Amino acid sequence: MSELQQIRGRLERLHAELVGEGIEIDSSLAAQVEEELLHARFIKVHEGIRPPYGALIVPAGLTLEGMRASTGTLEETRKLVDGQTSLLVRTVTEPDRGDLAVGKFSDELSLLKLARDTKGVVVRREDDGTITITSEQGIWVNELYSWRQRPAARQRLMDISDEVQLETGFYELVAELLDFAFHRLSPMHIGATLVLPLQTGFDPLTFPLEADGYELPMSLNLQVPDDRELLVGYLRVVDGAVLLTAEGNVARTQVKLQTSKETSRKIGADRGMRHSSAKWFSFDNPEALVIVVSADGPVTMYSDGARVAVFDDAGIDSLPNRLNTVSAQAERLETSWELEACRGCDKQIQLRVVRLEGANQTIEVTCPVCKAELPGRQAVGLWLSPRKPWTEESRTL
Repeated sequence: MSELQQIRGRLERLHAELVGEGIEIDSSLAAQVEEELLHARFIKVHEGIRPPYGALIVPAGLTLEGMRASTGTLEETRKLVDGQTSLLVRTVTEPDRGDLAVGKFSDELSLLKLARDTKGVVVRREDDGTITITSEQGIWVNELYSWRQRPAARQRLMDISDEVQLETGFYELVAELLDFAFHRLSPMHIGATLVLPLQTGFDPLTFPLEADGYELPMSLNLQVPDDRELLVGYLRVVDGAVLLTAEGNVARTQVKLQTSKETSRKIGADRGMRHSSAKWFSFDNPEALVIVVSADGPVTMYSDGARVAVFDDAGIDSLPNRLNTVSAQAERLETSWELEACRGCDKQIQLRVVRLEGANQTIEVTCPVCKAELPGRQAVGLWLSPRKPWTEESRTL
């Protein structure tokens, strides 16, 4: 078998593997992505090891900071790439050549932002042989020919934003916070608790605290890349929660959140003490969104005492949103907002109820905070979440 036949056979098997795993790649980029995956998987052994590698495949020409044009062949240019401080850049318009991008490409968040900004796909081989595919939709990780997906946290925020009842202008900041927690802290196994007020002008230092913590010796903002990296280093060596302002500034670190025994009795614990404290604190302080990063990876979001979502490699487990299959035109559906007082935890629970005449059935309802039973609804679909104090009691859709 010739080398060309071997490469073609491997490409065919790789394509079938990606299809079988449900890995969807933009059809205009797929051929070059598969070529780069094959190169990363079978990169030539040197001194007993297969070296790290990385490539960015984009739909059209672009200019990146640190971009360097290459006059050599594709194979010669690949030898300059390590996937950590440099990437091969290939475009659909010039499939037989590549340039170099020089920068920092070693962390998950940087790669996601690069894929998002360029509408491209990043292929990397790490030092330990792990191969990753990064796109706007998330990260696919290949270890010993077994694939798993880490979803893009930002892409999934839209699915849960109604449950948190974000004010206008908060979406981008919460997206940055989730990106930071799930794609920067989580892969490094850095445990943390991040507290963000959900109202403009709210002073986080007015939150009830058992220990006031410390001010940083300099101003840091979560939305500034260099500031985020300084915060990563800081969180590796300290405990306690971080208080953020509604603008993303770090207001205080190493704080201890104040919780009450009455709240813990009403709604119960959740996992360990870090998660339970976050759950109880968010119950007592509806102005707060609390995000907990576990040292073992998962990221959990709490609001009003409810576990709004858990982000991990299995995807996103969010508040129970139920929608039965309905074969009907959308204009026949009737949607209404309703309120239900939970007798277990005293929270007001808002329900978005979708009905269709002749197709409704009883949907059982439990409180998303304390899991107490609530009156069921005759409906075809139902969304529910705790109502924020500033939310209008009657909503129109």
